[in-house]
Amino acid sequence: RIVDSQGFRDLVCLLDPRHTVMTQDNLQQYVLPAYTLTVQEKIKTTLQTSPSCVLVLDIWRISLTQAYIGFTVYFISQTWQVEALVLACSYLIGYHSPQRILSIYEQVL
Repeated sequence: RIVDSQGFRDLVCLLDPRHTVMTQDNLQQYVLPAYTLTVQEKIKTTLQTSPSCVLVLDIWRISLTQAYIGFTVYFISQTWQVEALVLACSYLIGYHSPQRILSIYEQVL
């Protein structure tokens, strides 16, 4: 909850006294969902104009108890450049069986 800490608020006030810092609850409840929808729509529009794309799923471990899963889509842009977008990257909780990975895949897409 860095946004709610007094030290962060003091820093923002020092940088710009006119700025009001939103609470983390307001950010999570109002700002992030709207921003997420905007980004999702931009990704959909971008991929619809691409002749093809590839979805890559990566799972990696940092230790015996910490694993992560990531989804990246690669595509050809309208200017014929290879582009990549990270769709999701999150902590993988519990055993990563094929069923668990499929469940996460379906949530991302």
